[in-house]
Amino acid sequence: MLKKICYCLLEGAKGFYKGIVPNLLRVTPACAITFVVYENTSHLLLYGWSSTDNNNNSDNNNKTGH
Repeated sequence: MLKKICYCLLEGAKGFYKGIVPNLLRVTPACAITFVVYENTSHLLLYGWSSTDNNNNSDNNNKTGH
């Protein structure tokens, strides 16, 4: 951390943010996957499997005219 502060003092903001793009490219997909898994797990725990099955069946019934 102290090294980053020294870069900031010597090289300005450009030195402080050096390497942020590769780090964001590495971290962003992992955060997105974690978010999607959390949301889907939360939905399944709150509403169970039956709510997803009922929604899919009602959609299929509407398309076929039932």
